[in-house]
Amino acid sequence: MQLPICIYLHGFLSSGNSLKGQWFAEQVRQESLSLKAGGKALVGFQDWLTPTYPLASPQASLLAIEELIRPLLNSPKKPLLFVGSSMGGFYAQYLGQKYRTPYVMINPALNPVPLFEAHMGMHQSTVTGETFCIDLAYIQALKGLMFDSVNKPLDTTIPALLLIDEGDELIDIPFALAQYQQPNSEFTVQVYAGGDHAFQHLEEAWCEIKSFSSAI
Repeated sequence: MQLPICIYLHGFLSSGNSLKGQWFAEQVRQESLSLKAGGKALVGFQDWLTPTYPLASPQASLLAIEELIRPLLNSPKKPLLFVGSSMGGFYAQYLGQKYRTPYVMINPALNPVPLFEAHMGMHQSTVTGETFCIDLAYIQALKGLMFDSVNKPLDTTIPALLLIDEGDELIDIPFALAQYQQPNSEFTVQVYAGGDHAFQHLEEAWCEIKSFSSAI
């Protein structure tokens, strides 16, 4: 079985150099080095890619991500796993469902519309310097990417892992749990006590992600 390539999708106003993305990428590097040195580390991935993508619109974000993964799609030697945090988790869900590819979501903003409606107007990323406007078109685009139990239900046969800090002060946790705590599905949910939106359980999550990846 070929090890997957992970595409890590960062949160809103972040970048591929985010703390979480680089922490996970470092685990992959260390495990690979240990294996080459004769160690017995359980290596979970071929590679862990952490792209930076534009925030100008949901369409622009997805276009950049899909251009990156296009050469990898349908390659038996390069299976994909999407992992995303916050808004990256929202995009991981969309892409995982679209391409029927396993995905992992860390404190995902699966119901982002109220958050964006509360912050309409011009914004600038302090990380990349990109400026953009959250307007009605932006919010309508987000609505078109959402899943719900009535109009656009999730395909429960696609393996997915939901990781949540129950102390997250930003995302709609009940919405996320209602979506993924479904019986007879390929969904796995892990809720950690405490924490916050920044996510405080990276080491525990790393074990969960590797276990999830090895089982698909």
